[in-house]
Amino acid sequence: MRKILFLIALLLFGNPTFTQNSGWTPVNSGTNLNLNAVHSLFETAFVVGDSGIILKSNDFGQTWQAIQSPTILNLNDVRMLTVNSILVVGDGGLIILSTDGGNIWQFIPSGVTEDLLSLDVYDGSGIIGGKSQTILYSYLQWGTQWEIRQTGLLGGEFSSVYLTLEGEGYVGGDNSISQALVGKTINSGFIWNFIPFYLNGNEGKITDIDFIWWGIDTAFASAVLWDGRGAISKSTDNGNTWVTSIFDLPLNALSIPQTDSLSKGYAVGDSGTIFKSYNLGESWYQQQSGTNGRLNDVHVFWWYTDTLIAVGDNGTILITTNGGEPVSEISSDDTKPTYFSLAQNYPNPFNPSTKISWQSPVGSWQTLKVYDLLGREVATLVNEYKPAGEYEVEFSPESSIKNPASGIYFYTLKAGEFIQTKKMMILK
Repeated sequence: MRKILFLIALLLFGNPTFTQNSGWTPVNSGTNLNLNAVHSLFETAFVVGDSGIILKSNDFGQTWQAIQSPTILNLNDVRMLTVNSILVVGDGGLIILSTDGGNIWQFIPSGVTEDLLSLDVYDGSGIIGGKSQTILYSYLQWGTQWEIRQTGLLGGEFSSVYLTLEGEGYVGGDNSISQALVGKTINSGFIWNFIPFYLNGNEGKITDIDFIWWGIDTAFASAVLWDGRGAISKSTDNGNTWVTSIFDLPLNALSIPQTDSLSKGYAVGDSGTIFKSYNLGESWYQQQSGTNGRLNDVHVFWWYTDTLIAVGDNGTILITTNGGEPVSEISSDDTKPTYFSLAQNYPNPFNPSTKISWQSPVGSWQTLKVYDLLGREVATLVNEYKPAGEYEVEFSPESSIKNPASGIYFYTLKAGEFIQTKKMMILK
């Protein structure tokens, strides 16, 4: 009952929305340069890439503007400490910081010349990983001062880092013999416990690490194998042991929604590869991205667990507001109704599909979502601005829900301040 009441309360708050006709929608980045990393806070997002490119969006990734960059070096990772404070790392030991939303940048000394590849921050502290197995640490300095924990080692790199607590952090990459490597510290990087492991008997490199926010003992790592395949590894004991699944193509990044109790996860890689998990990484399903280009990073917006941005080579930016799920075609009527109304789906009960219709007397942002009996969201059918009119959408559980079961479901329409829920039954 508590979960259902929480769901009803959550529906009172709108999600960021914009028109899309498929699971992932390409948007114009304004550049053909390779884009290497993306990060967001609330509706604001920053993307960085080759030749010093910096892009900013204030509308959940719908539109982007180029920010005047202080460098032409490749930029490899970005984090937003606050809406106005942005930290970026790049080649040649580069660290730059803006405290005014990206208008002015200052160079922060790193003390190294190795390429810096990865960055994470937590509550004022920070960790950076780079080539030559470089590790930098900043303790409660908000990225303004960094100390070298190690650097200059032969071969290997740390292409991913993650902070779980102020003094507890992880690095991921490979060592000098191309063996996947994860390191953990519990004392702000002064001492590291490095854990080499083979990816189901394969050598390779960790490309990204992410933890479950509500259970920090559970971690995921994406990887590239030496033979050109990819992998996702899962640990349930704080990174001490890992179980690995192998995929056909290299995987370059992953993201676990930090406020999502539905156990979703996303991974991206070469040839436009996007995978999604619905069960905390026990299994992964491939989505259609609409591109064949390499995808380098993916990021879930905080609190909006179905709103994501993926970035890649040649200026590629993809966005979704429904977790990458395909959206059914929607028909409309030019007749303007005089009141809000959500109709009962027909047929009901149904198999294999049903139609849901509604009307709106004024234009508004509208969402139509399906929930199971426990109040868990299982499908998003509509998520866009719609003018006044009458509308109808077809709902097919087999194409919208992974392994749909028979039983009672609920569908909820939210249009402006109007919210209405109705019950339907799926027969198998």
